[in-house]
Amino acid sequence: MRLRSLRRARGWSLDNLAERARLSPSTLSRLETGRQRIGLDQLRASHSGTGNPPRRGKA
Repeated sequence: MRLRSLRRARGWSLDNLAERARLSPSTLSRLETGRQRIGLDQLRASHSGTGNPPRRGKA
């Protein structure tokens, strides 16, 4: 749910963030609801458009 909260706080739609993160809207939706986990390769690729660099440790 944290991903959805961050997205909404920025005023981004699901489609807008999906485009920025280079993910499909359906994949992003599954990530937001916890029905899918993101792989490290996807995570690195997605951060370039979101403005949130990856952090070490617990999120």
